[in-house]
Amino acid sequence: MTYGNTDPWPAAANGTGPSLELVSPTADNSDPANWRATSTTGGTPGFANTGGGTPSNPAPTASFTSTVNGLGVSVNGSASSDSNGTVTGFSWNWGDGTAAGTGATATHTYAAAGTYTVTLTVTDNGGATGSTTQQVTVTGGTTPPRPGRSRRTPSAAPRRAASAPPRPAAPGRSRAPRRTTRSRTAPAASPRPPARSGTRTSTRCPRTAPTCGSAWR
Repeated sequence: MTYGNTDPWPAAANGTGPSLELVSPTADNSDPANWRATSTTGGTPGFANTGGGTPSNPAPTASFTSTVNGLGVSVNGSASSDSNGTVTGFSWNWGDGTAAGTGATATHTYAAAGTYTVTLTVTDNGGATGSTTQQVTVTGGTTPPRPGRSRRTPSAAPRRAASAPPRPAAPGRSRAPRRTTRSRTAPAASPRPPARSGTRTSTRCPRTAPTCGSAWR
């Protein structure tokens, strides 16, 4: 491996005194945080570590930005950092019960409008983790109903039944045409006879008289 006597390596191991020793046999020897200067000059080759203990690995710092577009959100966690190593893993919890996203950048589309809590968890090369959360508000689509209340779906208007076509006449039979009503002209009235001139006298006749009547004079 390659090491130095400047940050992040321990400055005491500068070639004139203490050497470096791995703080734990299981620690990653490529991580400067897992090394320290020996407590004796010349190092401890073949001997137990002078300090012993386990490596110190501070948790990484998670950080991200978000951009909302309708029901979709884009996130960027590349600003996350690790003080004594590198960030090697990203996990995105979208806050809606769906599968987590991965990668330094990710996108997600929500099923309904609302406010959701997005959580980013980062992992460093030593296995330590760090998290941060943000709330995002997406719009559009369908707003989920409040708990305990349901939306009523309007019933569709009943369709009007189409009028049945006229029934065809039976073969061999025909319909007689309708009779039209003709106007009847009243016959001309017979002319009245001319009135008689003169004086009409009436005579009362006895019942025994054979004939009796009126006479014109």
